[in-house]
Parts: sequence; C-alpha cells; structure tokens
Amino acid sequence: MTARLRGKNPDYWDHATLLELSILGSQHDTAQRAPADALATVREAWEPETTGDSLAIIEEGRASRGEDVQWIEAIKAALRAEGRPAAKANLAVIEDGRACR
Repeated sequence: MTARLRGKNPDYWDHATLLELSILGSQHDTAQRAPADALATVREAWEPETTGDSLAIIEEGRASRGEDVQWIEAIKAALRAEGRPAAKANLAVIEDGRACR
C-alpha cells in the first residue's frame, strides 16, 4: 500500500484504502491524516460517501463490542460532508485531534 502512495499519482482509492486500513488497525495518528489526502484527490462526489459507508460498517462492529468509536464517527462525518460547506470544518476538527481521541 505504501509503495502505491509513493508512486507518481496516488488516487482517491489509494488514500481511502490507507484510511480504512488505519482504522482497522486502530492507528489513530495515520487515520487522522488520511482524510485530508483522500479528500484532496476526490474525483466524484460518491467516492467519499462510499468510504463513509465502509467506515460505518467498521464503526457498528466496534460499537457492538463496546469500543470507543467517536474518532471513527468524526472521520466518517468529514468524508460524508465532502462537497458541502461543513466539510472543511469537520476536517479541521479531525486534523487537530479534538474529536479523535
């Protein structure tokens, strides 16, 4: 995965995959950085929505086990808000870590 991201033209799906893997691995720091890169490479409005749907599945599974999912919710909200005025505000919250810990 990292080799693809180091390539000449990583696309949205490369960054979205890193985001999902980071969340699955509970790598908070990497997961916090990944949305900015993913959102910067969006080509179609449905791309972040699809990733948000995937994150919702992960979030539901973890919530059912009693795990803290607030940090996943913040990332998911930023992705789903792409193209709407709140997107930049949600991303700013993620980037400074206020909603991710």
